[in-house]
Amino acid sequence: MDPDRMVRILRLHGTGRVLVNSAADWGRSDPLQTRRVGEAMLAAGFTEDDVDQVLWRNPVEFYGLSGRLDLSTPSPGTLHEGNSILRGGE
Repeated sequence: MDPDRMVRILRLHGTGRVLVNSAADWGRSDPLQTRRVGEAMLAAGFTEDDVDQVLWRNPVEFYGLSGRLDLSTPSPGTLHEGNSILRGGE
């Protein structure tokens, strides 16, 4: 969905129960589209708080319902199934 269409939907339905994300598993996907939606929202007169709600708080609230959303930041030395995020496992 292009940013201008998303802005029209937000004007019609409000920001309270809408979220925007980028699905990387659906054919052609542009992960920067969420940023463009935020920029379009600001250009259309939405506040920074509105943008934060649609792009962050609403998704966290919705995905958090699963009980599996973990927002903690792992330390760089943490391993996941034997793999490190550090270059060469250093």
